[in-house]
Amino acid sequence: MSSISSAVSAGGVSTTVRRIVFEGNDSIAAADLRAAMLTDTKGWLPWSSAPYNPDLLAEDLQAVHALYALRGFPSAQVEQKVDVGPKGDTTITLGVVEGPHQAVGRVRFEGQTSFTEQELLTLASQAGLQPGADLSRALLFSGGLQVELQHREDLLDARERE
Repeated sequence: MSSISSAVSAGGVSTTVRRIVFEGNDSIAAADLRAAMLTDTKGWLPWSSAPYNPDLLAEDLQAVHALYALRGFPSAQVEQKVDVGPKGDTTITLGVVEGPHQAVGRVRFEGQTSFTEQELLTLASQAGLQPGADLSRALLFSGGLQVELQHREDLLDARERE
């Protein structure tokens, strides 16, 4: 669905996005939040504004929330306020309640016998899992570290068979 076909009309006037404002974003810069969004103030032509698309804005809310989760704020809440002026000029305000920042406190491994703890800590650090790092659900559940460990275990098994 193109943004033009789903643009909203206000009293017969086509609505365009003139401003995007962020409130409560103390930990992530507005430029970073805006970069995560597809909604824009610029249209296809240099002098035009982009049409307001509520479906696209709903996706943008999810993208902003995902960025907060990646940066260690999994409980962040993002709400929208859309103000349409009499000429269809739209201001979008995204209010953020960041919630507590969560960071990795300690990394340890138990029950692993194929690798030394130092090897495991090195792999974890290379994957971004180290004390002080943002606690990101994506990092914890990406499986990247698990895949690397499995790959190394396969190599050890192959060496033992030789």
